[in-house]
Amino acid sequence: MKRAVRFKDLGRGCFVAGTENGPNTGVIVGSNAVMVIDAQPNPAWAEEVLSHIGERTGMPVKYLVLTHYHALNTQSAKAFDASEIIASDLTRRLFEERGRLNWDCERTRQNDLVKDAGAPYNPVSPTMSLASSLAIDLGGCEVRLMHLGRGHTMGDLVVWVPDAGVMYVGDLVASGAACYCGDAHLGDWPRALNRIMAFRPSVLVPSNGTVASGAAAVEGAIERTASFIALLLGTAGDC
Repeated sequence: MKRAVRFKDLGRGCFVAGTENGPNTGVIVGSNAVMVIDAQPNPAWAEEVLSHIGERTGMPVKYLVLTHYHALNTQSAKAFDASEIIASDLTRRLFEERGRLNWDCERTRQNDLVKDAGAPYNPVSPTMSLASSLAIDLGGCEVRLMHLGRGHTMGDLVVWVPDAGVMYVGDLVASGAACYCGDAHLGDWPRALNRIMAFRPSVLVPSNGTVASGAAAVEGAIERTASFIALLLGTAGDC
């Protein structure tokens, strides 16, 4: 299944690649290395992203950061041929415990993205993991990987580029899309959102949905996500 991948420049070496109604892949380019944030559902789409990266940088992918374990954002991880695949310690555990089950679930609920793509289950094994935070210098571009608490899953990472004001938030924030809560920790999630807002990002890139650019759009996306979580948690409590 081939789709046209759009590659958008967010400024200061930060990019986002994705297809219409498909997952987003973040790209950060330094003078010495390229970092990719979250993969695609299948290798064919990953190859399209890699083609864009090659055209713009001429460098291979050194780091692939997986913000969480869900198959929709990880199944083409090996296609990026990264020197290091990085996730949180908790996400590493979730890959081992639930990776195959989540893939089977996605094949059922995301037919157009996964099932018909012809991609078999591809186990993901991070080569590096972190408990709370890690700073990486890509060459003139410092990137911070942080676990801000449980939310969308128990192991979510965000990727913060301070000089650009860009934060890649995985599925902790839903922008132009509904939250998937199958692995969610609804009571903790709002605290993670508050910690994201404390960084005051100027651009917020979710793993699924639209990019929020500008303070008003970022704040609105976080507030709408928080409202959705509060409504779901309150309704479940009432039931």
